[in-house]
Amino acid sequence: MTARWGFADYYARQSEQIIGSWQKDLSLQTESSIREVIALDERALSFAPRHRTYLYRLGQMHGALHRISRIRNQDDGPLSLQYLRDSIAVRPEWPLTWSELVLTKVEMGEYDAELHQAIVNAAKYGPWEPIVHHQLTRGGIGAYSQLPTAIQGVVRGNIQRGLASPEYGGPSRVTRAIYLGSQGLTVDLVWDLGLHLAGIEWPNRSIQAMTELTLYLWPVFNADTRRLLTVKLSQAVVLDRGTVVLRKLRAAQQLGLVCPYLPREEQYKRFCRSARFIGR
Repeated sequence: MTARWGFADYYARQSEQIIGSWQKDLSLQTESSIREVIALDERALSFAPRHRTYLYRLGQMHGALHRISRIRNQDDGPLSLQYLRDSIAVRPEWPLTWSELVLTKVEMGEYDAELHQAIVNAAKYGPWEPIVHHQLTRGGIGAYSQLPTAIQGVVRGNIQRGLASPEYGGPSRVTRAIYLGSQGLTVDLVWDLGLHLAGIEWPNRSIQAMTELTLYLWPVFNADTRRLLTVKLSQAVVLDRGTVVLRKLRAAQQLGLVCPYLPREEQYKRFCRSARFIGR
């Protein structure tokens, strides 16, 4: 038994080294390198057939291939689901497996009871897990209009926790996930997001991400929400240590929203002199 685990670990470590290289240089995450990871983890799994991490990673990698392959192998999606289900059977309370299952099922267009349960369990077991925030936001928005009202509430709660996350970069990851799943955004979900953005404190380290998200969704907000968020944007300008927020507002031609409310300081006047007062 010890020898078998040793062989499994040998192949798994090689797999982990490749994945580690992606974190340093994302361009290395190619289809061929993903297939190399799959081959190594399959070897590892042959020596440790019920190893929860190997099963999860194989589900994750086949899911990645299903999403990025130019010519999709029809087997990658089903294989991803099967490995993830096997991993869940071994470790049912691990949230990352559930959130990965959400992503794969949404990509495959499987809006069924299993998807609903995966959304619930991902949020239940990983309420403050940054990866869950990202994956559940992306997948949940992608399937949002197909979900029952109660499950939509779980998706909204996950997004709200992600935007309020104290984790460094947490709100930024959720913002990116919203962009990636934006085709699934509905008016009621955007309005809910707007009220949430208006009602929470924007962490200093996430002010730029919050500004980008607000401006991105701005055209869909109603007049009352825009008034509330104008206050938030004005505060963001003052709290921003540089001029990034001001530049984002200028690029979006929305400087006019905040200029009337900014302190009469030269750094703000310089931007506001050329502002087009629109949207107020």
